[in-house]
Amino acid sequence: MLTLGQAAKETDTAKSVISRAIKTGRISANRKANGTYEIDPAELFRVYPRNSGDNPQVEQLATPQEHHEERREIGVLRELIDEIKNERDNLRSERDLLLSVIKEQAAAVKQLTYQAQATAKPPAVRAWLLWLFGVVAIAAIIFQSLAILWLK
Repeated sequence: MLTLGQAAKETDTAKSVISRAIKTGRISANRKANGTYEIDPAELFRVYPRNSGDNPQVEQLATPQEHHEERREIGVLRELIDEIKNERDNLRSERDLLLSVIKEQAAAVKQLTYQAQATAKPPAVRAWLLWLFGVVAIAAIIFQSLAILWLK
């Protein structure tokens, strides 16, 4: 006998499809006291074809050894999950530390840039120097012209 989930796996269909077929009477099934269904494989495969496996699913009881191995595997998986979570937390801490260092360095660069801009000579001084250079150049041209005229 198959459960609803097993029947769905055996036919590659959804449990809701099998459940609907039971409710509409396409498939007959026995309802247990706990509300689950027991489906005869012959009845199931009369309506729905089997999936790629050739053998119907047969319920097998696990041996104590198998239970022990499963528990051990679950324990190993839980340990791996804990290790991954710890590593994730460590990486988050490192990320937060690096972000704080980057923010501090960005603030320092911003402050240094502001200080450099504050100590730079204003453009008006440079314009004044250009004006003075122009006046001296014009004076030199005039002086040279006068010297040429005077020497003639």
